[in-house]
Amino acid sequence: MDNTFARYLSQEKGLSDNTVKAYSATLRAYRRWLGGRPDAPEVAVKYIARFNTDSTRAVVASALRTYFAWSKPSTPLRVRVKLGHSLPAPLSRGQLWLLVRTAEGTLKLLILLMAFAGLRISEACSLKTSALVEEAQAIRLIGKGRRERLISQLPASLYQALKEHAQGKRQGGAMFPGRGSYTHISASAVQHAVHALGEHIHIPDVHPHRLRHTYATWLYALTTDPFLVARQMGHTDPKVTMGYAGLVQLPPGIHTLDDLFK
Repeated sequence: MDNTFARYLSQEKGLSDNTVKAYSATLRAYRRWLGGRPDAPEVAVKYIARFNTDSTRAVVASALRTYFAWSKPSTPLRVRVKLGHSLPAPLSRGQLWLLVRTAEGTLKLLILLMAFAGLRISEACSLKTSALVEEAQAIRLIGKGRRERLISQLPASLYQALKEHAQGKRQGGAMFPGRGSYTHISASAVQHAVHALGEHIHIPDVHPHRLRHTYATWLYALTTDPFLVARQMGHTDPKVTMGYAGLVQLPPGIHTLDDLFK
């Protein structure tokens, strides 16, 4: 059974070799534990509950859900383990501007896109010149899950900087071209550069995802509108956005993203 299950995972599910090995090992351990117990969903739930951490239970539950869907489709295992996700701490206004002032050239503009437009690093690096929407002073892009979104809450100075950066580049081409055969700048290279810059100016744990969360935190503080923030961030569920509530206090005189950008 182990080999047949492994072939199913690899050939039909298309899982990686490491995942196939992990799921197969989980199944072997589960079957050893079963002994004379019935191989049924309610028994599998008890097995999953034996593990101490949510992360381990989540992996075991995923493996056994896949096993039951394959071997017993009429009695699926429906248990799911919800993992707690803590949002990275947003950068303060002072930290953010220290980072921006220290950055140069393309890296500075990419940091601004993640921190003041909420782009994911992959979205920022692969941005096209055609993404600029002149009449709305906005960015239109295809994000996670192939969902289109219009980022209209842009500081005017950032839009102008993007417009100037796009000049001379092919319409529809990469805003940040890569080297050699690469069509756009490497996301991993940018990630390393952002982290190194944070280390250089003594701001710990600076990474692109933290910049995106900083944008969401400030935008929520400015608007208190979870639906607006969800649209700008590309979230499918506005409840996710509520995690940003109250993470920063607005300084005096800060009423818009343009105020924050100045």
